[in-house]
Amino acid sequence: MPKRFLLALCLMLTSTYAASASFDCSKASSMIEIAICSDNALDALDVELADVYTKSVAVDPSHKKVQRDWLKKRNSCADNDCIRKAYEDRIRELKALTRAEAAQPLAAIVTPQQTVPQPSSAVEVVPAPVPESRPAPAVSAPPATKPVVRTEPPLVKSLGVNEPGWMDALDQWFRSNFVIIAGVVLLALIYAIYGYAKGCPSCRKWYAAQKASSELLGQNVEHRTVTRNEEHRDREGQLIKTVERKEQIQVTVSKHRDHYRCKYCGHEWSLVTTSESS
Repeated sequence: MPKRFLLALCLMLTSTYAASASFDCSKASSMIEIAICSDNALDALDVELADVYTKSVAVDPSHKKVQRDWLKKRNSCADNDCIRKAYEDRIRELKALTRAEAAQPLAAIVTPQQTVPQPSSAVEVVPAPVPESRPAPAVSAPPATKPVVRTEPPLVKSLGVNEPGWMDALDQWFRSNFVIIAGVVLLALIYAIYGYAKGCPSCRKWYAAQKASSELLGQNVEHRTVTRNEEHRDREGQLIKTVERKEQIQVTVSKHRDHYRCKYCGHEWSLVTTSESS
């Protein structure tokens, strides 16, 4: 019984996500990755960004450093709307940079024209030499990129750095769910303590004690002095003063022997308990 309860408790405190983005969602460790795997729109944006980022790095490898800075900004988001906006802005930015950088090699190299002096009537006209035509340099097309496979690691792992901010995200999740976690832990602790108290001393199983009988060993009457506080208030209910008053009360102390039997192994034992009544 206790093992099944603790297993259910562990399953309740953990979550499993079935979706996958440009990385393996079964290995998602941060709250940002979990949010991407559980949202279809964010899943599609992550796949699109992975494709655009791969193409942009092939054109200009310096985009890696900018991508690291963008990851820090993305990991500071607190909700899905912020994550979605960060992806959309980054995709637009990378597409614009890729188009601009790919168009630069396509600019034709123009040979400067030579200025031909205008001939005068007294000077013999000499035809200007015609410059040799040179072929335009060949423009190399960007290398073809492989399609993005959804089982690849996340972009941050392809950069060779650890994803920043995952400890902050985990701390934020614990803070936002502290009341629920504390309540579950408290209930589990109460269950364990009470089950152990009702356990069998022979087979050590919890919640095994069944009370068979109880016998009275004796009673004793005691007189005790207690202090009581009397409050005096006016007609408006305001407290005027508090008076301490000592009072003698009679307390009956009873001692019992309770007999128990284990419902699993049949072991029998007894406990002596004391109760008071005034």
